[in-house]
Amino acid sequence: MRNQSATFCNPLYQGQDPWIIQKDGYYYSSYSGLESPNSIYVCRSRSLLDRGPKVKVFDGAGKFIHLFSPELHYIDGEWYIYAASFNFDYNKRYLFVWKGKTQNPLDGFELANCIIPKVDGVEYEANDTTVFRSALNGKLYMIMDVIGAHECMAEMKSPTELKGEFVHMPMFNGEGPRVIQRDGMTIVTNAWGFWRYSSYCVTAAYTRSDDYFNPDVWTSMGYVFKPHGTWANEQDNARVLGSWDEGLADKKFIPSGTMWGTSRASFVKSADGTEDWMFYHHKVWSVDENGYRQISMQKFTFNEDGTPNFGSPVQTNEQLPIPSGDPGLGEAYSAAEAAPFNGAQVAAEQTGAIQSQYVNLAKPGQGAAFGVNAKQAGKYIATLRYSYGHFVEIEQSYNWHRNDPATARLSVYVNGEKQTEFLLQKTKDYDQWMQDAVYLNLKEGENQVEIRLNPGREGHVALDTLWIAEDLD
Repeated sequence: MRNQSATFCNPLYQGQDPWIIQKDGYYYSSYSGLESPNSIYVCRSRSLLDRGPKVKVFDGAGKFIHLFSPELHYIDGEWYIYAASFNFDYNKRYLFVWKGKTQNPLDGFELANCIIPKVDGVEYEANDTTVFRSALNGKLYMIMDVIGAHECMAEMKSPTELKGEFVHMPMFNGEGPRVIQRDGMTIVTNAWGFWRYSSYCVTAAYTRSDDYFNPDVWTSMGYVFKPHGTWANEQDNARVLGSWDEGLADKKFIPSGTMWGTSRASFVKSADGTEDWMFYHHKVWSVDENGYRQISMQKFTFNEDGTPNFGSPVQTNEQLPIPSGDPGLGEAYSAAEAAPFNGAQVAAEQTGAIQSQYVNLAKPGQGAAFGVNAKQAGKYIATLRYSYGHFVEIEQSYNWHRNDPATARLSVYVNGEKQTEFLLQKTKDYDQWMQDAVYLNLKEGENQVEIRLNPGREGHVALDTLWIAEDLD
């Protein structure tokens, strides 16, 4: 047993379109997901190193198809979630707004309104959306990737209604808008290119004015966070961004390194407020038309003129200092020091394990038993670092909607009784590690936590470290 390491490495976990906000000492994030793309999940954690267990806060089965990148916001004392989705009642893909049932966003959300985007009197369908209250004039605004009209902005009457129509904002260049406000500057980042291609990246524009609908007050920064690689010719490599073009340059992109399609950034402060961090998703495999993605984070800074300096994507598995003031994931229990059973083996062939050794689970029923000491009875968060990188060629090919990677399920028993399961998404290979978290109920004092491999997966699963932290509600 030991405390959280002073370093971490990317990726953190499987996912796409990360959205992280901070409130009252917690980090909250919102997702749809591979296992249930018609529902919305919210996670809560005191640490940026893992999002915490996923809690379903809205089930859209039978009404919604594919809820796109839900964003959780706290506005005027209430929680709201914004997400675009196809809905059977409207037979269109519009924007929907949900309002939290309580002051705890894990308690669930109720549908509050449908927003049908209009530009110049014409109705369009909706896509990625963000909301922000201007630090300059106090007004609430929505930015949306309006399908057919591209990046647009509208002033809001309330958190659930628009004041008027959307206005096309060509200087934003792309989809997936996100906003940073700092020292009188409003910065809008966007995801530029085609989302399944390796050249998908982040662009930005900024203004010091609150006259947001005036294009003359905006300055484009072009590419601000690019994947590793180059375009095949100088014209594409040096191109100046002007408008959305469905990623014409992407097909000529030559990826390199271990980070491809680095885009859709979300921005948050470290726990002590001294550092700025960005979350972003990236492709697991460089092959185009495969959209399986993971989420990573890294620190960024600001230039003297106030504009952000995001740097370049850090390579996967590179050790980075944890965010300043971060409390970590709790007490750490090494799987290599746990008790393997049913033929599970301690191994060291894979690289990247925190203490070099790990437990290899190759057959159903194999597992490891951890002796966990709880200061008091109650609800705890268990975060597992694992590797599950069995190679299946079809999963790493084109047509990703038909080739979603298989998952592995691990049953979790506490003091002889099954409480829950880890649902483990694929890692790129067996030298890459990610995390997943679940809630456990522990008794005061010593507890035996057993993690057992279930049938129905491809290849083995490697267990590295189990962190246990009290869920301080």
